[in-house]
Amino acid sequence: MKMARRLVSLRPKLRSGSLLDRTQLLLLAFALANAAGALAVAALATGNPPILYLAGLAAPVAVSATWFTVYRRRRIGPLSDVVIVASSVVVTIAADVHWQTDTLAFLTAAVLFGSAYSGWRGTLLRTVVLSAIALGRGVNYGSTDATALPTAITCVFVFVVIAALVHGSLSAVSRYERTGRREMILSTMGLDLVSASDVKSIATAALEGALALCPDPRCARVSMAMAREGESEALRFEIAASAGLRSIGMEGAQIRASRLESDTEALPDQIKIDSDDEWMFVLPMAPAPAVESGVTSSSDASSDVASAAVEIGADWASSAWARRRSVHLGGQVLITRITVAGVARALLLAESLEPFDDEVAAGMRSLASQVSLAISRVDLQRDAIERQSAARFQALIQSSSDVISIVTPDARIRYLSPSAFQVFGHEVEELVGADFCDLVHPDDADHVRTDFQAALNSGDYAVSECRIRHADGEWRHTEIRMTNLVDVDAVGGVVLNVRDVTERHQLEAELRHQAFHDALTGLANRTLFINRIEHALTSAQRDSNTIGVLLCDLEGFKRINDSLGLGAGDSALVMIGDRLRSCVRGQDPVARLGGNEFGVLLDRLATPADATLAMERIMAVLRQPLILPGAQVELQPHVGVAVAMSGEGSADELLRNGAVAMHQARVYEGGYAIFDPEMHADAIRRIEMESLLRTAVEDQQFVLHYQPLIDLQTGRLTGVEALVRWNHPRRGLVPPMEFIPLAEETGLIVPLGQWAIGEACRQVRVWQREIPADEPICLNVNLSARQLRHPNIVRDIADALDDSGLLPSRLILEITESVLMIDTASTLSRLFQLKSLGVRLAVDDFGTGYSSFAYLRRFPVDILKIDKSFVDGVATEPTASALVDAMIRIGKTLRLETVAEGVEKADQAERLRLLQCDLGQGYLFARPLPTETITEMLRERSGKPRQADAA
Repeated sequence: MKMARRLVSLRPKLRSGSLLDRTQLLLLAFALANAAGALAVAALATGNPPILYLAGLAAPVAVSATWFTVYRRRRIGPLSDVVIVASSVVVTIAADVHWQTDTLAFLTAAVLFGSAYSGWRGTLLRTVVLSAIALGRGVNYGSTDATALPTAITCVFVFVVIAALVHGSLSAVSRYERTGRREMILSTMGLDLVSASDVKSIATAALEGALALCPDPRCARVSMAMAREGESEALRFEIAASAGLRSIGMEGAQIRASRLESDTEALPDQIKIDSDDEWMFVLPMAPAPAVESGVTSSSDASSDVASAAVEIGADWASSAWARRRSVHLGGQVLITRITVAGVARALLLAESLEPFDDEVAAGMRSLASQVSLAISRVDLQRDAIERQSAARFQALIQSSSDVISIVTPDARIRYLSPSAFQVFGHEVEELVGADFCDLVHPDDADHVRTDFQAALNSGDYAVSECRIRHADGEWRHTEIRMTNLVDVDAVGGVVLNVRDVTERHQLEAELRHQAFHDALTGLANRTLFINRIEHALTSAQRDSNTIGVLLCDLEGFKRINDSLGLGAGDSALVMIGDRLRSCVRGQDPVARLGGNEFGVLLDRLATPADATLAMERIMAVLRQPLILPGAQVELQPHVGVAVAMSGEGSADELLRNGAVAMHQARVYEGGYAIFDPEMHADAIRRIEMESLLRTAVEDQQFVLHYQPLIDLQTGRLTGVEALVRWNHPRRGLVPPMEFIPLAEETGLIVPLGQWAIGEACRQVRVWQREIPADEPICLNVNLSARQLRHPNIVRDIADALDDSGLLPSRLILEITESVLMIDTASTLSRLFQLKSLGVRLAVDDFGTGYSSFAYLRRFPVDILKIDKSFVDGVATEPTASALVDAMIRIGKTLRLETVAEGVEKADQAERLRLLQCDLGQGYLFARPLPTETITEMLRERSGKPRQADAA
């Protein structure tokens, strides 16, 4: 097993490519082969005593193991020589006379192998001993073998020659390879040193090279000690880095260079000393290792490396450093001085258990020269950078927009950069020696002195803002950074970096104004308005005052933008803002809350009635015409008022109440409203209704009722009008007036109307198929303004017709007269697109809006539906009858079919028939009926069997 482990340990050696390694391996193979021969000779020898026989077998094995050890360690020691000599004697004695050649070969191998691993003294001594063994054997066997003695003498001569040749050649090879290795190490380290950017990286590269140059790097330690400026000669070198065996904790150690100097010579370039010579290095102090029961703990060995105060010399035990054990490795120490510009800048210390030869010393000197050049280069680079930095700093100071000043601790200006003239208009010479605080605004002087004193006391810096007087008398806003550099010799004062931030202050003020004011009118915005309301409420709580909030918007403002342009609209907003400001006290803020909505805060009112007086004054002013470029415009204001007594409520509640009152004012004749709790309840109900309506649209909680249209001349049912009803799960049928206006306002009328058109078309088509008539019935469906403006209305109606199969001519879309007046061009285009589908168009509630022959002629309508308000008096009032007659004649003239709405009495129907009205619709004929009832009515009028019931 031991032999196997040794063979494994030899693998790195076997892979070596050097000539010396190959030669030593060849000699090892030769020696082992002869050892094997000696083992065979001992085994075949006869006539020997058992003890001698066994010794003859053991000797070759022992000498083989010794040769392995010598080869592995690369050196031969006294113990190895003893084993080799003893084994040679045993083999010689144990061998028979017949094996003289083999024993001499064994001795020759011992001479050859030993000559490769020792100096000339060891080689000579070993050769003499082995030659004596060979001569003794020749003399011993000379009586029986005449050739034994001459052979032995010849072998002695050969031993001397071979030993001299092997030792000389291998020594030369070793020196050659060591020289090549040294040059390779120095070359590699040269590249590392060239790329090193600072002294630390130089020391790291140098230590790697020095450790590689040592005889055995595994038993060596190298350190780099740098000179310290301003230190005593005794301890002027300090170890900056260390590598190798037991190198941990060496950083910071101080070298007693005075021990290396003589009276006549300073520190030499290189010195080699032994461990018992007087030289010293000292490690930093550390706590003594723990000692318990008079026995040092087992960690003493490691603590020697980690921390110690060490002094090597005759008197170290009596010094203050005697509390620490030595971390010196023993052996030899090679110290090489590194000189830069004639000054010893560093020491390269190499400690090794193996002795240093001249090759290592030369390599260390060469390495020191390279390190010296690298340090010189780094010094030159640093000096160049410092000069460049100084020049750059000077240029920056000269061109900096900040004013840089050095102020003494008593606030006197000692230095001022040239930028002081550009920034503050003062000549530098005028201000040097003046008190800095004399330039500061009197209101800011106290806190500037406080900040200045804080920077002095803390030893750090402080930042202060103040105003400094310009040469023209103006005060400039500045930001000053005060840095305490009193302890810096090159400065010796407090450095003030003064920056002019006047423009920043102006910008900040402008941004603050923009953040709380409307950019167009200059009025307060919603954020500032809410803040003022909150302050007013707080004051009202304290003083038991009354405050009021007025919100107003102006109807018709969109007409200004559409007709006169956005510029005119902006001018109108500015004029309205000015008028509102003229109507209130100076303490009452006016705000633009968004769009054409304004707010006024009435603070400290004597009674709530004062809010009403202010509201009436505002209404009167806002109703006056606005004189705009190219037009005079009148707007209708809507004002809502919310009052808080003794600071009750919050700003959000006041704004909410004012908005509710303003919304309610739209339906009041006077255009204004004062908030009361019932308005809020109505608003809550409206929100709840909107939520329920959205759910109803999603869940399709709607049904259709149909009201028949009757031919007044024949009494025949010609069509039906589809009317939407909301079938609420709990409330039942909800009246249309409760949800249709809300659906129109919220936009839910679009999906609701789309569903109604599709469902009605499908149902009418079912009636047409199941209840045939001479002429298929028509379907009337109301189309709201919101639906007509929807971009997909034409496609939705076309899809409904396609899905149901209803002929387009059987579908009549009813549009109120007021819808035709809104955005006439767009409405006309949309109506022609609908007309292109083949559907018919009816004007609903004709006569209640802007009735105009021009509009009737322009729009592609087919039917006029006379409003119920005219039909009510058609049989009893001559004026109403004349109006209805005129409308019917207009329809006949324009070839339009006429329909009378709201027919409830027989005399009304008779009068309409006489006036040649085409169709009638109303409670006289039928109320809006469910689908099943209309189905029964159609079957009865058709006079056909009720096939649907049977199905």
